[in-house]
Amino acid sequence: MLPTLWPGDTVRIEKRPQAQLEVGDIVLYERVDRFFLHRVVDLRVAGSETTLITRGDAVPQADALVPIDQVKGVLTGVRRGEEWVALPRRPSPISWFAASLLCRSSFLVRWAVRVKNWTSLATSAAAPEVPTA
Repeated sequence: MLPTLWPGDTVRIEKRPQAQLEVGDIVLYERVDRFFLHRVVDLRVAGSETTLITRGDAVPQADALVPIDQVKGVLTGVRRGEEWVALPRRPSPISWFAASLLCRSSFLVRWAVRVKNWTSLATSAAAPEVPTA
């Protein structure tokens, strides 16, 4: 889900009634004993059955159809380091551009993760120490 989610992020998932799922939500679902956290790009309703079309932000193709009963919850928060950050329902144009580059190159993915790690280390090293009593 780069660049929306990064390795080391902690996510908060909450149950949501199926009728409240919307395009743009990031959902957690299970398939073949694996969990996926991908964005809803379309909802398909056929009679009484609803299926989701999901896709990772940096993945060029959509996932196989997701039956709505496989959805465990919706992402409602992301913690990076010590802070909870708000994620917009729709990624910014810059995020979409970054995702389109990342989905085309595993080298760029590795490079982006390294840069993110370096900046995180530099930020934590620059933080002043707080004396304890």
